[in-house]
Amino acid sequence: MFSFLNVSVLPALAAAAIPILLHLLNKRHTKTVLFSSLRFLKLIENKRIRHLRLYQLLLIALRTLFIVFLVLAFARPTLQTALLPGQSAQVSAVIVLDDSYSMQRISDGQSAFAIARKKLKTILSTFSDKDNVFFLKASRLPARPQPVDLNHLQFISHLKAAEVSPDFRPVFQAVETIFRAHPNVNKELYWISDFRLNRRELPEEGILSLPAEVRLFRVPVLTEAPFLNVSIDSAYVTERLNEQGQPLTVFASVRNHLAQAQETRIHLFSGQKRLAMQALTLPAHGQVNTELVFVPERAGVLPLRVELDNDDLTADNTRYLNVDISGTLRVAFMADHLPTALRAALQTLNDRSPLQIQIAPFTQLLSRLEDAPDVLALFNPPALSVKTLNALVHFASTGKRIVLIPGNDSGEQSNRLISSLMGREPMGALRQAAGTGGYFLLPVNSTNQPFFKPFSKSRRETISQPHIFKYFPLKPQGQPLLTLHNGDPLLTRYPIQQGVSFLYLWSSSPEEGWNDLPLHGLFVPALHRLFMLAGSVSIPMVTGSVERNLRINLPGVRFNQPLLLTKNDDANALPVSGEATTGGVSVLLQAPVSAGNYQLKSNGNIVGAFAVNPSSAELKKPYARFDRFAGSSYILKGTHAEETIRLARTGQELWYLFLSLAFVMLLLEMVIVKRIEGKAF
Repeated sequence: MFSFLNVSVLPALAAAAIPILLHLLNKRHTKTVLFSSLRFLKLIENKRIRHLRLYQLLLIALRTLFIVFLVLAFARPTLQTALLPGQSAQVSAVIVLDDSYSMQRISDGQSAFAIARKKLKTILSTFSDKDNVFFLKASRLPARPQPVDLNHLQFISHLKAAEVSPDFRPVFQAVETIFRAHPNVNKELYWISDFRLNRRELPEEGILSLPAEVRLFRVPVLTEAPFLNVSIDSAYVTERLNEQGQPLTVFASVRNHLAQAQETRIHLFSGQKRLAMQALTLPAHGQVNTELVFVPERAGVLPLRVELDNDDLTADNTRYLNVDISGTLRVAFMADHLPTALRAALQTLNDRSPLQIQIAPFTQLLSRLEDAPDVLALFNPPALSVKTLNALVHFASTGKRIVLIPGNDSGEQSNRLISSLMGREPMGALRQAAGTGGYFLLPVNSTNQPFFKPFSKSRRETISQPHIFKYFPLKPQGQPLLTLHNGDPLLTRYPIQQGVSFLYLWSSSPEEGWNDLPLHGLFVPALHRLFMLAGSVSIPMVTGSVERNLRINLPGVRFNQPLLLTKNDDANALPVSGEATTGGVSVLLQAPVSAGNYQLKSNGNIVGAFAVNPSSAELKKPYARFDRFAGSSYILKGTHAEETIRLARTGQELWYLFLSLAFVMLLLEMVIVKRIEGKAF
């Protein structure tokens, strides 16, 4: 079969008519010259006239053929079958290497990716310098693919499997673009993969959209036999406030990808120190949720790593997360008089928690503010001077938190104090339960509210409902943390000083006649929770995937502050830049980001932390149904891959033959012109 690779040149064949048209136009405009004597006509021989006409016709034919052959040479005429054994036409080839994380699977002591590198080298050995060969890694496509330099293949040894599940749609688009730009006789697509599908399922149209003349070579790196693989789907903590010296639970979900039950162990590490371990039995194709409990020994950001025992694919055996551990908090508790139950509760917290509570009268408020406690608690505040109110405003502007608990005498004074902090009075008129024995209750599921959940979950006894007899209705200008059954908040958090700090406001006082909360087991835990929530400055922490961009917002960090990025407590730190936002800085990390625990530091302090994990499992089904591919399809297995590739190539390009004929026509034209001019006679 005869075809042209560059059909766009063929319209130029019309230029072959130019010599003929010039000849006809010259003949039409020939002028007749009358001689004064007929004696000159006798000098012209009839034989010479016939020769001149013949040479002119031959010259027109040579010029026409020169144009025809030259155009055909640029059109790259090709025979689909080779004229000489062992010879083939030029090749346009694209080699796609699947470098997704499942290619790290181990078999017979070597990874699938190591096998893929060997197969890549074998395939590249079948090409010559005349071929156009392109190499594409599935995880990261170049903006402008360039042909492979077949004389420099050192890059193969530096290739590594990625931690992502690539999207193969852009890969097919790049393949189509390359084949359009390099229209050789032999078009070959090599797909080196373990053919394990990630969550971005490759549509069948990706294969079907390729030109029919493309030869598809599937290059499997491992057999399809089942292999041992268990993975961690997720690892997380549910509690935002975690205390030093108190048990902390890490929840993990583990999946078995094999058709029979498996046993494994799951470990919890911080750096090189193992904190907890559990033995697991996983059902066939099943999932098990487990808990890893440990006691944090230090405060601050704690990077954690959850790991499974090694199997044939270790890339999905690890998950990273960060937790913020609260340490000792100093609470300045200002009160001129304390109910007995409240004093006892504060003493219990002093003795049995990381809270250091110092009780002092309001006359010492200014001196206590100079000590910069982590939390300032105000119980039943009296009328305060303008100087004291201004000192409270300054205290809040530094990011410190304030807890306000009203009392019998503090409705008006509390509103005045709050107004100085946030510019409005949130407390309404005192509301009391109607009739003797009337009271307000918390909702039936109040212990499921976020404020109570951490400590109510650990208590096995039934928690009795406290009775609220009177309270101050709070205006809906903040975030309710605990509400009554009628929807009115019992505890609300208000942003103050443009969101730099927060005010935690109780609506009911722990005094006789207000409620019986001090008589219930929730009172001390509620106070503990309140002070920890107010005093713990939460460091921004996010969790992401290696294949996605990661953005972390750092409130309170100034734009001109230098930021350093560290990974897994590594001593090496890299400077990073952020974007200025309202009240802080935003840092964007472009995907892919390698898996691990990261920390952002400014002036030696941790201002943010994030964990990056491998992408989700990709062990579902083959990439696509290749049986509907319109072109020729081959599977390269065993040791005869090179022979299979070379035998599949066909075609013989004839452009050099037509270019040679055009050159011959040019030489013959020169000879004829000399003869016409009489130089050869």
